[in-house]
Amino acid sequence: MPKIDLFFDEVLQRGGTDLHLGGGSMPMVRVQGELVPLGDSALEPNEVEALVFELLGPAERERLDAELGVEFAIPHKEAGRFRASVFRRSGGIGAVFRHVPRMPTKLDDLACPDALARAVSRRSGLVLLAGGPRTGKSTLLAALVELVNRTRACHVLTVERPIEFVHTAARAQITQRELDTHVLSQAAALRGALRENADVVVVSELTSVDAARAAFDLAASGILVVASVRASDTVTALRQLASGTTAEESASLRKGLASTLAVMVTRRLVRTADGKSRVPAHAVLVGPPARELLQEGRFGELAALMEASHAQGMQTIDTALERLVAQGRITFEAALEEAFDKEAFARLVGRPPASTN
Repeated sequence: MPKIDLFFDEVLQRGGTDLHLGGGSMPMVRVQGELVPLGDSALEPNEVEALVFELLGPAERERLDAELGVEFAIPHKEAGRFRASVFRRSGGIGAVFRHVPRMPTKLDDLACPDALARAVSRRSGLVLLAGGPRTGKSTLLAALVELVNRTRACHVLTVERPIEFVHTAARAQITQRELDTHVLSQAAALRGALRENADVVVVSELTSVDAARAAFDLAASGILVVASVRASDTVTALRQLASGTTAEESASLRKGLASTLAVMVTRRLVRTADGKSRVPAHAVLVGPPARELLQEGRFGELAALMEASHAQGMQTIDTALERLVAQGRITFEAALEEAFDKEAFARLVGRPPASTN
């Protein structure tokens, strides 16, 4: 048994999600979004190296030496897996491990907008999930894969780094490919999806212009593409996907995005009023009504469209936060931290703008 399993056991016993290790620092566990010490003494650099290097095979050691960082996943007893990020840092080796449960959470348990479940029943188009770190994008993607797996007889191809949830085929055939292990790039995996007869392609965090272009092309060819983007708000995520190195390339990307986007959900996790957990807030953008704005790059006008299109299932993150405050599920102060337009949000919930200072 790897020595680090004792740390993993402690993380799970505390209901934690992440373990942080670094030489000269105490081990830390993230519980309900906050880092707390694990034990009362710091680890020496050689102790961290011993814990981490025991987990690395030759391929991971080679990538760590070449790229100064490596990501992989390791099983842990019956509790699922831990996604590992190992990197070189001042003082030696650092590592962060995130727990991935054995079974994906069901979509019904994630309080997601109905538009998301409807979108993954489509036969083509682009579905985007945006959010910052630790907002549950991977959990949400896995839940969407399981929904398709239970309800559709189709071929699902996932492109991940690393593979986190391991899916067992139900109605669907599922192919999981890991970057650097099974395929060299997201763009190459997406370009190969047609040859692999995929019906649904799921991509964990689109990271390059080439991958975005390949995703748009795939969505336009009759395949459903579901992808996550690391960005804290809707506009930032869309600008990332549509920003090329030249004006012509950017225009082409905007056209591809506008013509394929079915729905986009942006997710935040906000501490509950009792401080015991976190609750999701979602912004929803439905693609077809926004097509002209997207193609022309008028991203700054999307919030007004979302505010005016509640009947079509759209909402801004501020509207979602206001509803949670009204329900008493989160405090005004917690909502204000997450609000996109803080002064407008304060007015929305009946607080004076001075409260935002």
